[in-house]
Amino acid sequence: MKVLGIGDNVVDVYIPERIGFPGGNALNFSVFAKKLGHDAEFIGTFGSDFFGKNVKKILAKLKIKNDNSRTLQGENGFTKVELKNGDRKFIYSNHGGVTKTEGVFARPEYFWDKDLVHFNINGNCDQLIEYVNRENTKIIYDFSDFKINENKLQYLILRIDLACFSMPNVSRSSVSIFCKTLKKINSKISVLCTSGSKGAYFFEGKTDQLTFVEAKKIKVKDTMGAGDSFITYFSLNYFEKNQKKSIKSILEAATDFAALQCLKDGSFGYKFTIQ
Repeated sequence: MKVLGIGDNVVDVYIPERIGFPGGNALNFSVFAKKLGHDAEFIGTFGSDFFGKNVKKILAKLKIKNDNSRTLQGENGFTKVELKNGDRKFIYSNHGGVTKTEGVFARPEYFWDKDLVHFNINGNCDQLIEYVNRENTKIIYDFSDFKINENKLQYLILRIDLACFSMPNVSRSSVSIFCKTLKKINSKISVLCTSGSKGAYFFEGKTDQLTFVEAKKIKVKDTMGAGDSFITYFSLNYFEKNQKKSIKSILEAATDFAALQCLKDGSFGYKFTIQ
């Protein structure tokens, strides 16, 4: 598949070690898709600083196309993170740096040959969804755990194929009610809700079915990027043309893939020292 992650790129700075790791929902999607053997591209806005330069160097090493991205004067997106017992806690964010202040630019033709495009709540490019040909291209949107106003939620749900949410500490009945509320907006919507160590739920609007999968029990090293890896694996397999796998089997395989990421530092490694 030809896929595109468009939106955010950040550097996660681990405190007190002062080690940086590349990340961001959109960039992680592109990296994991490439790892899974797909033709992956990233479009975003890089800062002109040390962080932006390092992220671009890493993408070059990974051979992920990003030449439709811009580099602008200013700070790249970055966060500060503390790791406690393998679970990451964000203690600071510059809210995307130039991605937030300048947004992300793309032309309609950048989307023409794509099978799957990933947008997200931190991407600052929701307006670009209008460039995507819905007849040929599927759209994923990662809402993460952010609250969003009703008008914007309705606007997005009407225009996407798979809505992803991080929903820790919720019951099956709560997930079911939430998904059916989204189905009232778009009868064909599919919804993926990840709940960390508790597992994940997938709701398919066209069949009205809710499927649950338990998380894999492992000794976690770092949960950074776990949700992104799960979303990437699941979406690539779910939207694969002529695929005949069951929803349950795709969810279970996505769980295994995400578990492997939890054994690594950062979202996908490639650490660098911050002077």
